[in-house]
Amino acid sequence: MIFRLWTDKFYVLKSKNWNAFCLYYGLGTSSTLTVRMFRHRQTNDLCFAITW
Repeated sequence: MIFRLWTDKFYVLKSKNWNAFCLYYGLGTSSTLTVRMFRHRQTNDLCFAITW
């Protein structure tokens, strides 16, 4: 997944395999996802936590 600035106003989370992710976890079109972004304490890498 890629976190990207879109049209200089919005940040979006993109993935080439979003449909595969939804199928794997049984998510449908009415599912509500919460995406949290944070930095890893030791490496400072950007990380995501997705819950539904």
